[in-house]
Amino acid sequence: MDKVAEGIHVDQFEREQRYEIFINKMYQLYKYEKRAIKKQRAGFLKMATAPLMTETPVKLILNEYKNLSSQGFDGRIFSQTLEHLVQTVNGRG
Repeated sequence: MDKVAEGIHVDQFEREQRYEIFINKMYQLYKYEKRAIKKQRAGFLKMATAPLMTETPVKLILNEYKNLSSQGFDGRIFSQTLEHLVQTVNGRG
């Protein structure tokens, strides 16, 4: 077996490199998930305050749903949107 540096074998060096790559990718995924959760919370807050902040709350709620679900279907986003739509319709009479 070839030695890279002072007693470290090539296979061990490659494993360490792969591990560092894995950790970096997991950290990137963590940051992405954190941003996505922050974006969801902001969207849900806009949906909740839509009846108070705009004259067309249904349009705003549906627009926020479109923005939040751009990455694909998520049941949680869908159920929150439906809850906000029901509250808005019931509140408007």
